[in-house]
Amino acid sequence: MRRVRCCACLAILVAAMGFDVSLNADQRTETIWRYVPSDQIRAVTRTIELSEERPEDLIEEATYRGSARRYAQLRYGSENSRRVTIVVDELGEGRYDFYADGNRDRRITPDERLAGEGRQRTIHLAAEIIRETIIEQEPRQVLLRLGTLRNRLIVGTIGYIEGEVCVSGADASGPVARNVRRVDGNANGLFADAADYVWIDLDGNGQWDPAGEQFAFLPVLRLFGRRFAVHSDRFGRTFALREIVGTGTLQVVVQALPASARVTLFEATIFSPDGMVFATRQIGEKLTVPVGKYALASVTLSIDDGRGVPWQFVFSRSDSVGEDRWVEVSQDQEVVLEAIGKLKFFLDFADTRQVKPGDNLVVYPRLYTENGLLINLSCRGNQLASPAQEQLHNKCSLKLIDPDGRHLSTSSSGFS
Repeated sequence: MRRVRCCACLAILVAAMGFDVSLNADQRTETIWRYVPSDQIRAVTRTIELSEERPEDLIEEATYRGSARRYAQLRYGSENSRRVTIVVDELGEGRYDFYADGNRDRRITPDERLAGEGRQRTIHLAAEIIRETIIEQEPRQVLLRLGTLRNRLIVGTIGYIEGEVCVSGADASGPVARNVRRVDGNANGLFADAADYVWIDLDGNGQWDPAGEQFAFLPVLRLFGRRFAVHSDRFGRTFALREIVGTGTLQVVVQALPASARVTLFEATIFSPDGMVFATRQIGEKLTVPVGKYALASVTLSIDDGRGVPWQFVFSRSDSVGEDRWVEVSQDQEVVLEAIGKLKFFLDFADTRQVKPGDNLVVYPRLYTENGLLINLSCRGNQLASPAQEQLHNKCSLKLIDPDGRHLSTSSSGFS
């Protein structure tokens, strides 16, 4: 895992301005969850568009051997992770060079060419989660395959997360270690999304039964006639099952949109203070959850406003959750959580000292949802558009005036 600190800012030149636990703490600590880059389980894939247009901010230092190139922008990790540029260089006669900006520095260098000349490659790539100024990464192996029409790239995470979890059997006897494999179902390198799934060797025979031992990654699993809460982080470093003594219902809704707007894509990630992470891809879906506190971690939306080209939005949690941000779900209670709500705009100042004429005033514009998620992306068109296209929409204009209303300075910035 690598931690990197990053910061974005705007400088303006101014003149003046409740559970029963089936898995005890010792057992959880001893369990090691490891990523296994194996083709024993077939990778679940998704497709991303290839474009003939080079991203405006991409620097190409490699000398290409082919005559035509196509570009893909891959987000591999959280919704606000830095994109990886993939270049497919066509050599002719069914041969291709692949380049991958694996370090995400927006440069294509000669050493980033992947070995081989066919339509498929395997790349070592880190899944990435960004929380405010902290970047966390975990190593993965990723399948890249050129589509038949050469306008799409097929992407999949190779392998699975493997470990053991202790859970009581059908006779409710003492906890027994069961082998577990977790599969990335949406090819983003993470293992706690709505599309991901879990294999649990319930009968202990070492075989993986797709009918009775494969489960969608949900907040509650029904095993041996009993219900267990699933506790995990998004990377897959931890996984625990806790028998539930009470449940309620949680719904994520979007009520703040105009009547003419239609949501065409939706995903919300929800978490709890004690380690549960799960997601829903359906607005208003009634999720059965253990009693406890919950908050939104991220929301992804695609909205059709009737003008032909959709809007794309991504919001995510950028800081810790205040006590007033958690919603409490009690037994048999139905709780509704608003995904967007009334937006809130703030300006944070890097330096709270009084400034003098000629000083630089550094401010951080922030746009939050009603429940405290920071906007990461807003643009028209393809969500995997270039950063330049995102900057066209995902920004604000700031005007600095004195107490008498006289204009001093104007600038624009993205949200940080």
